[in-house]
Amino acid sequence: MSSEPVELLKKKSVVAIFLILFAAVFFVLQAVYAPIFDLFIILMSLLVTKEIIGLFAKIGKPLYKPLAFLVPVLFFVLVVIGFYTGLSALWMFIISVCIMAVLYLLSLLWGYGFKKEYSRDAFVTSTGMNVNRFIMLKSNNTLALFVYPNFLLFFMYLLNHIDALKISNIATVFSGAYIALFGLILVFAISSLSDTLANLCGTFLKGPKVFPPISFGAGHNSLFYPNGKPVSPNKRWSGCIGGLIGGMIAGIVVYFVFAAIFPGLYNTVHWWQFLIVGLFGSVVSQIGDVFESYLKRRAGVVDAGTLLKSHGGVVDRIDAIIFNTPFIFVCLLLIL
Repeated sequence: MSSEPVELLKKKSVVAIFLILFAAVFFVLQAVYAPIFDLFIILMSLLVTKEIIGLFAKIGKPLYKPLAFLVPVLFFVLVVIGFYTGLSALWMFIISVCIMAVLYLLSLLWGYGFKKEYSRDAFVTSTGMNVNRFIMLKSNNTLALFVYPNFLLFFMYLLNHIDALKISNIATVFSGAYIALFGLILVFAISSLSDTLANLCGTFLKGPKVFPPISFGAGHNSLFYPNGKPVSPNKRWSGCIGGLIGGMIAGIVVYFVFAAIFPGLYNTVHWWQFLIVGLFGSVVSQIGDVFESYLKRRAGVVDAGTLLKSHGGVVDRIDAIIFNTPFIFVCLLLIL
């Protein structure tokens, strides 16, 4: 076996350990004062937004960059105002959707207001695109940045302050802060262990590839073969199965650790529920990984950004977390 995959795995492991330690600091601070973790969330949102904007530029998707950066800032302000004025999580969710809708409409109005100027835009003149279609395309691409990663990560704010939901049947098991910590650790543990075991099993067990190389004609573009190339050329079925096992292990380990600290948890929920959460959490994690790989393949780059160059960028490290956060949040609402 070539040493190249092993060396790459070692490098990724070093970065993963560093990121885990960095995140661990915020987890400790979260247990002390939950709002501190909000700073970690907006940091992730801004860094990933910057990288996705770069990918969109390479793909050739025009958008309104200021609005793309404005959304994570407004979400953070909403959280600060909302949770410190007693605004319910439901209203915060509604307001976050309204923020995206209003900014989307504003982008359309702005576009049609400068329609004459846009008719001379370099993208319009080079592609021969109708200016009305260009305005709609630019607004739609900006809306996509609102949703991914920012709206998905907005659920992490809700998870961080889940005590505001007043879930009465677990009030005797945790304080609100520990409910949040439990959920946040679930998100990171399931995403991380799923990715780690997927890499290990895929590297050492090998086996058939999920997206084998296929010859396509020029200009072919699809979800799993952007630009005619496999979206994730090194992904193997053995890795997918390993990821599922990793997710299940993470789910039940987090459960038993917290149950050991808070024995009342045994009477509230069962270990097999978090085995299932871990299983499907791994599925969601792998979907997030494939989606992020699709964007990079469309852009024709290996790294989404320069901050974690040669490791895929920041988005590559948290792509599973982005997708897993709303999933885990909903699971906690249903289970707890």
